[in-house]
Amino acid sequence: IKEKLEGTTETLEELEKQIGRLGLKDYLVSSKQETRVPSTSLVDESEIFGRQNEIEELVGRLLSVDTNGKSLKVIPIVGKPGVGKTTLAKVVYNDEKVKDYFDLRAWFCVSEPYDAFRITKGLLQEIGSFDLKDDNNLNQLQVKLKESLKDKKFLIVLDDVWNDNYNAWDDLKNIFIQGDAGSTIIVTTRKESVAKTMSNEQIIMYNLSSDVSWSLFKRHAFENMDTKEHLEHVEAGKQIAAKCKGLPLALKTLAGLLRYKSEVEEWRHILRSEVWELPDNGILPALMLSYN
Repeated sequence: IKEKLEGTTETLEELEKQIGRLGLKDYLVSSKQETRVPSTSLVDESEIFGRQNEIEELVGRLLSVDTNGKSLKVIPIVGKPGVGKTTLAKVVYNDEKVKDYFDLRAWFCVSEPYDAFRITKGLLQEIGSFDLKDDNNLNQLQVKLKESLKDKKFLIVLDDVWNDNYNAWDDLKNIFIQGDAGSTIIVTTRKESVAKTMSNEQIIMYNLSSDVSWSLFKRHAFENMDTKEHLEHVEAGKQIAAKCKGLPLALKTLAGLLRYKSEVEEWRHILRSEVWELPDNGILPALMLSYN
């Protein structure tokens, strides 16, 4: 028992060192969002795997008339980190039928900390109505944004929202209520509380199936390698893909790492790593392994 405890202690100490080196302590101990590069609306649709049903559902909702008579629709996309919420929003945002349907479109990455001033200013810049004279006046900025959206059918994407404060959302929503019928806000979030605060009409993103996961992994890991000639790599690759638990970000991250590793033992080293034992549904281990 003593030897097992000593071995476990050594393993934990090594993992702690790796986490510290990568600056991931806050990721593990905090419920707040980790630092991320702001998203944009650009997307390569050839990179999308296994999401056709979600795409068709969301496009259908955007193009449908609200039978409740509301002029503004809010559609949260909710799911685990790395499951593809932002990617789904990007694909639909760039759909040709969607582009033709709306008078105005705007994309803004909210993240943390929540800042109504930054959101308002960013949306004004997106629709081409930003004026430097209003740069430091939140009231003027929000009045101008509300006037710019009035009687327009608009689509706004608020990506990576964390703030579930109802009052903050209600204040922000006042900017959008005079848009034309059919105007829609898409919100992406990993927090169920955010989705419920904003709307009951959510789209829930689930993990990819094992077959789709393998297709995505293979696309990136084997682009420069013939799978028929590298059967051992394929065997290790399938096991690594399974450990990513159907999360596209994890699959793509590790596949991007392994595509440059020709020795099968390097793939097996990834497969055997103790980092996989850390929590976080495959995302954190995949990111850690990509740096080591």
